[in-house]
Amino acid sequence: MKDINEKMARNLYSGEFVAHNWDHIHRVHNFALRIAKNEQNVNYRILEAAVWLHDIARHLEFNNKCKCHAKTGAKMVISILSKLKFDKEDIKKISEAIRVHRYSNQDKANFIEAKILQDADRLDALGAISIARIFLFNGAKGNSIGSAVKRFYFKQIKLKPSTFNTKTGKAIAKHRYGFVLSFLKEIEGDLK
Repeated sequence: MKDINEKMARNLYSGEFVAHNWDHIHRVHNFALRIAKNEQNVNYRILEAAVWLHDIARHLEFNNKCKCHAKTGAKMVISILSKLKFDKEDIKKISEAIRVHRYSNQDKANFIEAKILQDADRLDALGAISIARIFLFNGAKGNSIGSAVKRFYFKQIKLKPSTFNTKTGKAIAKHRYGFVLSFLKEIEGDLK
């Protein structure tokens, strides 16, 4: 029985794309570990696998080959984890954590590893890095700056600290959310 680590996970990903690449997964991993150390009863084997594999189907969604990378990824990991001899209950939890990680689906996480993954992924959608990612993504799609700014109201502005699951997630989100609000105020003045 093998654990999922960064090297193994990297080899399982079949595609990366601008603004949501391996750097994102690595940042989510770092946030997850930071949150987990302040939580109790965390199964790190489940958490690590869920974090490393949470965006395994992201390239499919980006290329319009699936509607939701979270749902598709949750299905994909079942066979991957089975081949690695993960316990059926652990596979079920890892798959569920991946399925519910996406904020826009509004799915509720019902166990600590899923809550941590949700918070960690959402933290990467806030702050300075999220601003850079949104402009990279919109630039790759050929969208205007104004179009990119609208994206903040579609998702980022809805990621209020109160929507996070863990105490640590909420605390980190508070600072990052404030940074996004300051940026929006500044750029909207420039766009007038």
